[in-house]
Amino acid sequence: MKKNMLRFLIIEDDEMIRIIHKEFLEELFPECEILEAENAAQGICLYFECRPNVILLDMMMPLMGGESFLDILEEGYSKNILKDKPKIVVITAIKDVKELMSIGKRFAVEAVISKPLVQSQLKALLDDWVE
Repeated sequence: MKKNMLRFLIIEDDEMIRIIHKEFLEELFPECEILEAENAAQGICLYFECRPNVILLDMMMPLMGGESFLDILEEGYSKNILKDKPKIVVITAIKDVKELMSIGKRFAVEAVISKPLVQSQLKALLDDWVE
């Protein structure tokens, strides 16, 4: 991915956490576009409308959570509705090791990071992906 072509989608129900993620990404990639959703239902709409390269996804949210978001993307990709696979970073408060391992094997999930987010972990991932 090229720095000037980056489009992020932050799917997180906690507004303060969205602001922190957004400010961090803007600092790293000043020319990037950042979209925000407060639940997975909004996230799906924004994904299909804007096709972000990288998604920061919370798993536990009201209305629709991260699991449903991943299910919909996976189905779309398997039925050739989606051509490009985004890179998804799951940022979650889930502590159960088996559940975290299961999430890590899901469609397009490149990494699972436990909350509270250590920004250096996210920066290291993004540095590997961005030219």
